[in-house]
Amino acid sequence: MPKKQDDAPRLDTGTAEKLEAIRRENYNYITDKKEVVLSKEPGLIDWLKQLLPLASHADDRELVYVAIACAAKNQQNDQSAFIFENIVNEKNTSVIRGVLGSMKGLKVPVIGQMNAIQTLLQSKKREVREGAQAALGVCFHERDKAEDLLIDQLKRSTNASETMFMCLTLMEMGTVKCIPAIVEKYHATKGLDATASMFMAIRAIDPIGTTDVLMDVLQNRGETYSHQIALSCLAKSKDPKAIETVIAWVGKILTKKPRSREIDYQDEVAPMISALSYLNNFKNEPHIAELILKIKNEKHDFLDFPTLEWVKFNLN
Repeated sequence: MPKKQDDAPRLDTGTAEKLEAIRRENYNYITDKKEVVLSKEPGLIDWLKQLLPLASHADDRELVYVAIACAAKNQQNDQSAFIFENIVNEKNTSVIRGVLGSMKGLKVPVIGQMNAIQTLLQSKKREVREGAQAALGVCFHERDKAEDLLIDQLKRSTNASETMFMCLTLMEMGTVKCIPAIVEKYHATKGLDATASMFMAIRAIDPIGTTDVLMDVLQNRGETYSHQIALSCLAKSKDPKAIETVIAWVGKILTKKPRSREIDYQDEVAPMISALSYLNNFKNEPHIAELILKIKNEKHDFLDFPTLEWVKFNLN
């Protein structure tokens, strides 16, 4: 069911353009390290606070909130209390998610707002919970508590999108403490996007300590993208525990009949390169050296020319 359109009056064009410019320059700073000018303007925070009650339209309120966050960060004048005091009473859930998600994306610290965040986490509305989960990702002064709350939320989650969102947050700020919860959720989850985000979090946090999960992916999961992420993790960890599992996976792929002469790179070639990169770490093992030599010397319909060239120059 489509969301009800917000018919409230908009801010004047000049004001809206300034607010958007503040947001844009801060994202440009994050991505391209371009100079931030507008959000350092003297008196800007007070002006924005006075503007917020006048922003009737949801899109305008989101712009004002984000501009306050940007100005607070760049003027080193924390406004977490003001933002959360107002955001917990926001009726439009997409504004809550948008503002708190932007604060995470812009790396605006959230200070001293655990009680407010916990209130938002108890909401029955997913957008509100996802906003609160995003805010936990920038609670830099209370990382342990933030991670504990995310772990608790991950265990409770029954929504694949929400699970994916939390795993991506844990990928940025989690520690090995969260790995057991991610592994448990992995075994209970089937959605590709959600499981892929779990592997990404695992790879970022503890690529060596999760070999059993990665082996299970290769043995029991059918999604090729999951195979690619698992093999990439193994290539990074170089854990010998998975040698036989990866050899079995390579053998299975090499005996496949190609669907066509145009083999999709994402489906087949990328995970194969990750698998061979992993095995190349153990090339002194006779059976691995034999397999690598076989791949180099035999022509496989499955392997396209660029992959064969990669094998030739990278496996030795």
